[in-house]
Amino acid sequence: MDKLKDSGYPSEGGHVEMRSMVSENTIGFGQAVKYGTDTEAQVMAWDGAASTDIFAGVAAIGPSGDFENDQFDESVPVPVLRKGQIWVKISEDSGGVSVGDTAAVLSDGWFDKTPLSEATNGVYGVEISGSEFLSAAAAGGTALLSLNLPSEKTVKQL
Repeated sequence: MDKLKDSGYPSEGGHVEMRSMVSENTIGFGQAVKYGTDTEAQVMAWDGAASTDIFAGVAAIGPSGDFENDQFDESVPVPVLRKGQIWVKISEDSGGVSVGDTAAVLSDGWFDKTPLSEATNGVYGVEISGSEFLSAAAAGGTALLSLNLPSEKTVKQL
């Protein structure tokens, strides 16, 4: 796979807005993140644990990352993409995404398209209205995502 299409790489083009935060747990490059205990300074990997979780953006590759394991370890700076384009992993539980689809995050912290199928499994995903996939990908692949936060985010029980 072309290294520029591995998840977590911001793409050139358009306005980019990042926020520097600190990881509360292990976060994969290109993984969705939610606000942590200190909502002004910390993020955690999206894990679908609570309906009150707030989507904060996508963890972009940065110098404090563990490049051998494609992740940020706990208690290190994480650049969180809020606006712009970034390559993200499509969840293994996804049916794949197409150009123009609006993005959603599954409970594994990886991406899918909307609408999410609601159930009562006690885990949560989030639909992100200010988003659009700019390339197509099958489950387990990577796709280019355009993100424009803040926007409406709807948490759904999966």
